[in-house]
Amino acid sequence: MALARMGDHLVIAASRDVSDVVADESLLASAYEQTAEVQATLQTALDATTDAFAIFELNHDGDHHILGLQLVLMNVSGARELGLCGPGEVVGMDLRDFHPSAVTSGLWTAVLAAASTQSTQRFRLRELDETGVLNGAWDYTIALVGSERMVITWRDVTDHERRESEMAQASDAARYAATHDALTGLANRALLRERITEELRQVQVSDEDSLAVVYLDLDGFKQVNDTFGHAAGDHLLCAVATRLANLVRAGDTVARLGGDEFVILLRLPRHRATVDFIARARAAIEQGCGSPGVTARSA
Repeated sequence: MALARMGDHLVIAASRDVSDVVADESLLASAYEQTAEVQATLQTALDATTDAFAIFELNHDGDHHILGLQLVLMNVSGARELGLCGPGEVVGMDLRDFHPSAVTSGLWTAVLAAASTQSTQRFRLRELDETGVLNGAWDYTIALVGSERMVITWRDVTDHERRESEMAQASDAARYAATHDALTGLANRALLRERITEELRQVQVSDEDSLAVVYLDLDGFKQVNDTFGHAAGDHLLCAVATRLANLVRAGDTVARLGGDEFVILLRLPRHRATVDFIARARAAIEQGCGSPGVTARSA
């Protein structure tokens, strides 16, 4: 403090060294600039990634039950995947407000699981149309960051999902073709052999059931082909296959060995005779035929 007289007036002057304050303000301004630069760099990096990315702030009650997820940051890919013009449209909103299917698809359940277990959750969301055809598929990764924030990333895997489905269908089709008769759709020799092996293994440990193998062929089938043509013969074989398939229970096997030869693999209670089934099979096949036309024997 300094005193000075100017005419009839006494002037008091005070001064204070504010160098530290100016330095602190300068450092604070620099920190703000660096933070803004880091945020801009982060946003640029995120926008350059093809995976969708979003950071949310957790809103929870006193018992740490999650009430909502408020969007803090999202990259351009994330906005594009959600059909938005840009992330700014939804910043500050709850996940369920701008992603309504989050609850019905199971995504929200995965979010709650990640929060409650404090572990990363991975979730595949599939959207199907009314006929069950795949519209889209996305792989989500959900992870906590500290105790107040959550990061969710997701990737469009629709093409991959469709390729997997096509490969599975092709594999199933190949397996079916390798184990079924092309004309009648019944089991072929290869599948019959597998089923016999399986059934023998199970019967060996069962005291209640027995295994029966019934062989059937059609009398005079060659004459049908020679008289009416192979198309009529094929129609007859398919009709016989249908009648035999309708006779057996789930778990039994009806197979076509080729030509007019059929084999039926039956699991029967020990008190039931195979001859009863053979009689029913003969009756079913000869229905409407006018005269017997089936030779059957069992083993």
